[in-house]
Amino acid sequence: PTFRGFESFFGFYMGGQDYFTHSSVGGYDLHWDSSPHCGEGCSQIVDERGNYSTHVFTREAIRVIQDYHENVDAEQQPLFLYLAYQAVHCPNEVPKHYQDRYDNDSTYAH
Repeated sequence: PTFRGFESFFGFYMGGQDYFTHSSVGGYDLHWDSSPHCGEGCSQIVDERGNYSTHVFTREAIRVIQDYHENVDAEQQPLFLYLAYQAVHCPNEVPKHYQDRYDNDSTYAH
């Protein structure tokens, strides 16, 4: 994404990943590209193993917005943040406390 006009990128390169291990096709896949044209030697692996990806992406989006608000004049340079959750895609994984809400609900198919 940083080679296609984005100033930074936080996410996974492959088409999908496990929501908690952040692994895809046998390898760990969660990256922080901190600048335009960030590639080899610039991209950092982010260790969020055990953390639910929806929460990880939300936390990072909040950080970007807060950092932007503190450091940039929004009237002079508006912020464009593209946040695409993987939560609608397989594998179907959620933290247990979300699933527990539906354990006694007969209208919900497990």
